[in-house]
Amino acid sequence: MGDVLKAGTAAAAGGIAASSSAVAGTVFGGGWLAALGIGVAVTPVGWVLGTADIDKRILARPDEPIRLLVIGQVSAGKSTVINHLAGSSIAETDMAPTTPDLIRHAMKIDGISYSVVDSQGLDGSEDIANKILAQALDCDHILWVVRANRPARAPDVELLGMIDVAFAGNPLRRVPPITLVANAVDQLLPAWPFPEHLLPAEAQATIAAATHAIALDLSGREALPLASEGHTWNIDQLRAAVAQSASEALSTQRN
Repeated sequence: MGDVLKAGTAAAAGGIAASSSAVAGTVFGGGWLAALGIGVAVTPVGWVLGTADIDKRILARPDEPIRLLVIGQVSAGKSTVINHLAGSSIAETDMAPTTPDLIRHAMKIDGISYSVVDSQGLDGSEDIANKILAQALDCDHILWVVRANRPARAPDVELLGMIDVAFAGNPLRRVPPITLVANAVDQLLPAWPFPEHLLPAEAQATIAAATHAIALDLSGREALPLASEGHTWNIDQLRAAVAQSASEALSTQRN
């Protein structure tokens, strides 16, 4: 009888150990932990010490420039917006209707270092959407430019859905902040520009309706209204909105 109990106890202990190893291998054995070259102990105490060590290593790494990915449809005004962020003409705006490939620009916004990626214009094709999706999964902050006078937003909606699904399937990866811009609001207002940029109530209502429609299409995110060409408007607010998300973007980078 004693031998039977010993055998049963040993089998149970072996099952627990095997189960613990399986859990450790499934949850903690791969992904970004493996990329850091960090092993995690199976025991609860070892796991706690291991994760504390991981946190120290992540926090000890120097911050890189924030990777700001600029997304938008063809001719949405991405390059013009980038020039306003840089305070100079660093991105071509009149050579072609779409950026031929990913172009990176180094700049400082509110004293913070950024690596700004001007992506190809969304055109509804699966190939372009997948290329931008790959960049979105590796960036720290997304600046999404939508034309307020262009109601056709299917490519934007589709890509945003792809991004949401991708991050939902990778819960260890922090979702980057998304700053949404409703560009070209001046095209909605025949009387633009207004003296000293004092918008009458009717103009305010028109802009509010446009930004609300964009928010409804893009998961309820509030859109910053902007006029990036001609008589520009809200450029300072654009820079402030990007800089305001710097802390969250750095947290994404450290994740």
